[in-house]
Amino acid sequence: MADPIRVGIIGANPERGWALQSHLPGLVVLPEFEVTAVATTRAESAQATAALFGVRLAFSDANELIASDDVDLVSISVKVPNHYDYVKAAIAAGKHVYCEWPLGANTEQATELAALANAAGIKHVVGLQGRKSTVVNYVRDLVADGYVGQVLSATLSVAMPGRGGPTVPEERVWATDKRNGATTLSIIAGHNIDVLRYCLGGPKELDALVAVRYPEATVIETGAAVSVTSPDVVLVHGVLDRGGYVTIDVQAGLPKGGGVVFEIQGTDGILQVTGPGSLHLSDNALTLRGATGDASLVELDVPDTYKPVSDDVPAGSARNIAGLYQAVANAIEHGVPVDPDFDVAVGLHRLLDTIEQASTSGSRQEPTA
Repeated sequence: MADPIRVGIIGANPERGWALQSHLPGLVVLPEFEVTAVATTRAESAQATAALFGVRLAFSDANELIASDDVDLVSISVKVPNHYDYVKAAIAAGKHVYCEWPLGANTEQATELAALANAAGIKHVVGLQGRKSTVVNYVRDLVADGYVGQVLSATLSVAMPGRGGPTVPEERVWATDKRNGATTLSIIAGHNIDVLRYCLGGPKELDALVAVRYPEATVIETGAAVSVTSPDVVLVHGVLDRGGYVTIDVQAGLPKGGGVVFEIQGTDGILQVTGPGSLHLSDNALTLRGATGDASLVELDVPDTYKPVSDDVPAGSARNIAGLYQAVANAIEHGVPVDPDFDVAVGLHRLLDTIEQASTSGSRQEPTA
């Protein structure tokens, strides 16, 4: 076996955060990788994470991690506004890069980063981990194999209590400004729409409404009022480029939420994925049902061949993230592109821009490639 790929994680807080929940639990048991470095903004927290997971190097300056000769792959799991600078620095250092979604705070940043990564010849992956879900990949293949026949209609509905509402925790105030790139449209809608386009192809034309339900929110800890420009309502309907109609309803800040429903109806059958959260997070929270012909809707078991990683990776969000890392390992070993890479990210950024344009203009839009 080749030497393990040495990973440095930026944003590895020892008490909370996505890296702690999803990156580290999988990486430490994947034989293809060795976590050699972690970085946070404080030396104490970086050292605590290093001690927790047996990592040799801890940095309070992410740029020192990026420059380290003990790091082959830089993994960036920090707030969206910081993605651009860290990704650009990692590319300049000649390192392979994993960046959480969204790739940049806007499409311009994402486009520049993709061009730089391609020119540098590095391997690059974006955290659209729904593409590594066992349920999602089984649905994709069932559709391709004709389980539902010709696709007539696709409906995607996501309703959740977080990311919006009349109150906001102090640590999330930064996300109320849409310029920072972490909105219901970019994060929740982005991840779920990517799953839809991965399974069915994207829309070739669409109408949309993107709205802010609560233009002012109260900071829970201080009682201060903050202006909110990040949308929490995303409504889309249109025509898929492979045929069939699509309806998307993503709403945040709802008192009770309700989870996700992804339904595909065709001339010969139906597929339905439901869950308490989102399509991209964890397979063990998703239920897949299907029916063909005159049969009743029944739960479908996903074949074991669709498992992207071993059972050594803890159940939950770590599984799909581990699938992304294994895609990187395969790309490095065999010299092939990663799916999803930065180019996939740029395409999704552009699609979300089109949704916003349709809402602002009040007219039907055609997404660009």
